Amino acid sequence: MPFALQCSRTKTSTMLAMERCSNSAARCSACLISGSMRSVRVAVLLAAMGVLVAVMQMYCSKLSPRRGSAGPLARMEFLSHLGRIEPMPLSKRQRDELEDAALKAFAGSLGPLANGFRIQTAAGQVAAVYWSDLAPGNEVEVALAPARLTDRYDLPTTQAWVATVKAKFPSACNVHKHGSDWPIVGLQYGEALALLSDCQKLRKGVLTSAQEAEIARWRAAQSPEESIAARLAAELEALRPRHSHAVIDLVRHAGVSVDRWFVRADGTPAVSPRSNPAYCYNWSFGRSQEPAVA
Repeated sequence: MPFALQCSRTKTSTMLAMERCSNSAARCSACLISGSMRSVRVAVLLAAMGVLVAVMQMYCSKLSPRRGSAGPLARMEFLSHLGRIEPMPLSKRQRDELEDAALKAFAGSLGPLANGFRIQTAAGQVAAVYWSDLAPGNEVEVALAPARLTDRYDLPTTQAWVATVKAKFPSACNVHKHGSDWPIVGLQYGEALALLSDCQKLRKGVLTSAQEAEIARWRAAQSPEESIAARLAAELEALRPRHSHAVIDLVRHAGVSVDRWFVRADGTPAVSPRSNPAYCYNWSFGRSQEPAVA
């Protein structure tokens, strides 16, 4: 049997009464039901807030140095954790725009990575751009090879420019390649596009006067020890091989005879001297009258 309510204007169902009744809550039972529903919502909201406060106190008590007490730092950390919003993954259009910007920046070719892509040039891999598996808060992470970015500026200047970029974007980044010493920066999507545009200016040797002044200030602010460390790092980076060479070619270039490479250990001619197992796995070469190569 349908349930009906008596309203001063009309006798109808509960839903119709709540829609049409214009009397006060004290005079209309439909309005009383609506008021009760609002009260239930408020009660549920208060209960949820109570649970949240209890969880916060429990969380803070674990972080606080004093057991059972929630210190200010713990409260701040908890609230920061609650307020942290992870960025949405980049769309296909945004990823395409990043690839286009990187090609303009480095003038190389694209290669796929599990979480992004790499840029390869004649000098080797020059950069890697990651758009997934990122540190919290980052939308893009870009790793750079300073020695391969440009030939228009010397390496210390390029490294100083990279240092200013790192100082401007100090966000922590994930480790995408273990053992890599490339500088890597965490960025938002728009910041990544701007950085790639600056990389293009660096490659072409057309940094703005403001950017050059920033580099000069950075280098002037270094202590003598930091300046020496930067110079040594640049010299070490300059020694990094740019191309792959066969060991036999490197040994010959160093002035060491490679005649024995053409003969196998049993005295028969080697079909492929450069892959002669008697020598190609060695790490030192040269005899008494020859240079020592390691």
